[in-house]
Amino acid sequence: MNNRPQKTLEETWSECEGPFNSVLTKLIEGLDRKKYMSLYTTVFQYICSPLAETEELYNRVVNLLKKRAGELVKVATSKSSDEELLDFFCKQWNEWILACKVLDHIMAYMNRTWVKNQRQSNTQIYEIIMMSDITWRDSMFTPLKGRLTSALLALIERDRNAEPINAQLIRDCTQCYARLGLNPENPKDTTLDVYREHFEADFLNATEIYYTIESTAFVEANGVCNYMQKVERRLDEEEGRVKRFLHPTTRDALITKLDQVLIEKHKEAIWAKFHELLVEDKLADLGLMYTLLSRIKDGLEPLKTQFEAYVKSVGQDEILKDAKNAAEKPNLFVEILLRIFRKYTDTIKTAFKGDVGFVASMDKAFRDFVNNNAVVDSEGDKSTGSKAPHILAKYCDLILKKGPGNISDENQMEATQNDVVSLFKYLSDKDVFMMVYSKLLSKRLINDISASEDAENAMIVKLKSAQGFEYCMKLQRMIQDMAVSKDINNDFQQFCTDKEIKLPCAFNIFVLATGSWPLQAPNSHFNPPDELARAIDAFKRFYESKYQGRKLTYLHHLSRADVDNKAVRGKVFKLAVSTYQMGVVVLFNSGNELSKKEIQESTMLQDNPLKVALLGLIKNKIIETNVEDVKQWTDDTKFTVNAKLANKKLKINCNVPVVVDDKAAVSGVTSDVSKQEIEQDRVFKLRAAIVRIMKARKTMSHNELVSEATLQVNKWFAPRITTIKKVIEYLIDQDYLKRTQDENNQALKKYEYVA
Repeated sequence: MNNRPQKTLEETWSECEGPFNSVLTKLIEGLDRKKYMSLYTTVFQYICSPLAETEELYNRVVNLLKKRAGELVKVATSKSSDEELLDFFCKQWNEWILACKVLDHIMAYMNRTWVKNQRQSNTQIYEIIMMSDITWRDSMFTPLKGRLTSALLALIERDRNAEPINAQLIRDCTQCYARLGLNPENPKDTTLDVYREHFEADFLNATEIYYTIESTAFVEANGVCNYMQKVERRLDEEEGRVKRFLHPTTRDALITKLDQVLIEKHKEAIWAKFHELLVEDKLADLGLMYTLLSRIKDGLEPLKTQFEAYVKSVGQDEILKDAKNAAEKPNLFVEILLRIFRKYTDTIKTAFKGDVGFVASMDKAFRDFVNNNAVVDSEGDKSTGSKAPHILAKYCDLILKKGPGNISDENQMEATQNDVVSLFKYLSDKDVFMMVYSKLLSKRLINDISASEDAENAMIVKLKSAQGFEYCMKLQRMIQDMAVSKDINNDFQQFCTDKEIKLPCAFNIFVLATGSWPLQAPNSHFNPPDELARAIDAFKRFYESKYQGRKLTYLHHLSRADVDNKAVRGKVFKLAVSTYQMGVVVLFNSGNELSKKEIQESTMLQDNPLKVALLGLIKNKIIETNVEDVKQWTDDTKFTVNAKLANKKLKINCNVPVVVDDKAAVSGVTSDVSKQEIEQDRVFKLRAAIVRIMKARKTMSHNELVSEATLQVNKWFAPRITTIKKVIEYLIDQDYLKRTQDENNQALKKYEYVA
């Protein structure tokens, strides 16, 4: 049992007052652990005493805090300069919070018991550490806050002017402001009200004034580019100031203020500089301009508009510079487009960080001038519709087929194909591109002039990725048909071996699906030579034995052959001819002179295909005629073998373009697409789309059907409303659709699908 006598309040206070004063005034001299524990024990024992006057002890400690704060404020007020005041305030604040922390620990038991109980009924009672903050705020901070804030702002301005300062003073003082924002409801929480009201508001106002003056003078004296660099530095500096000595919550308000003063107020001058930087290709400055203007609302919109107009103008001008050559050479036209595309794609990636808004602006510009420019709009044959799809398809043919235009390097081919597909996306008539591309692909495949099967497949994959599976379906089937034909030829050779059939000539055949290839049916009957006829009969027997129920249609006008010419001066020339030309050439085995009638009766060719075949042979001086003008040819016109044939090449290509009836013609696959072909193909697509839509929806209004049909075919072409109306009328006539009627049998603007 503890019989130690209990101490009175006065006895307890007499033991504590002196040490407490020492803690508050000269804690820097230290407080040994023994003394600290003695004070803690004294307070603990007194509070545990049944006679303890705890409230009075609490009040005496609070009064001691107020007394010390009063002494400090008198000294602080006497400081002559704001900076001296700030230095004194921060030093005393740091000592104060440390001293009060020690007092709070000594009074910890009172905080846990008496203060906790009292707060349930008296909200003005706080723990000692909280009371120390309240005392400092009311007794020390409130009388000095005006001078303190002025001193802080002066130091910050000096820092902005690159003058040396003691940043720790600002940091300590702003931390004090933040800590003094006390929350009476939750003493452990701070509201930052003091910091925001007595520092942040003035700080932001001073920031606006400082940078308004500086920015206005700087931009006038140094120009926009130097100003943007200055702004970038200032923004970085202010970010650094927040990290060094301001509360983190100030950052957002400060950045908003800086954006408003440094960028928003000068945006017109920055916008006006954009075109000049584009012309001079200053990517670094453009990138900085983008970074700054992206910080403010709608800051980039005028740039996007300017960028679209500029790219469009550059594109039109570049094509106009070399319009004549570009109109004649697809590779030159496409290379101009690719050069512009690559340049401004790189500009967007480098300067504008790949911003989708600038990508959209460039897309609009390209979509405009790719389809409307000096080459596309130039005078010429407009029966084939838009020229841009034709030119791009021919460029693809140039790089994919054997010849000087082919790209042999795989990486370069990959990059070029990617860029070509990017240009393809801008075409307004993608259906025309496909029609021309498929014809050129068929020509490459049939004539075996494709440089790389992998490159062909890669191009189809890229087009499919850009436009969808349906768009490239026929192209893929064409490639598949060529692979199947190779297997069929191997099987045929094995069939001939097994049946001991000896073919009179080397024979290779392509078996192609009718719906996948853009090949025209022959416009003339043809009687093949006996050697070829025997080979065809042998293949027919083989094919019918393997594939029952399939019908073969021979496209002799698309076939070709190699024929050895008669020896001339010891030389035997190999002639690369069409099948029609082969039929003509072999006739001269029986004699050196034949009439047009004799040739026609033997080959059974109609007049125009025969003229094309003969003119190709005459042009290469294989045969000669006594009538040079093709328009003057009659049945009696004579054709003879040229016995004096001379040519530097041993292989002569006779299947060349010739002029018949003032029109260029050539035997074989043609890449020309007529306006009628385009219109017919579009009508078929619209019919299919409308039937699909109506089959799914059953009933639709006229406007809904037109809108949906336009949406479905828009990936191929932009349909005219009049064309859609004609297609709807056709489908009604063909009993695919019918008009709905009201109760009075009056036709409504609605359609029903007829199952």
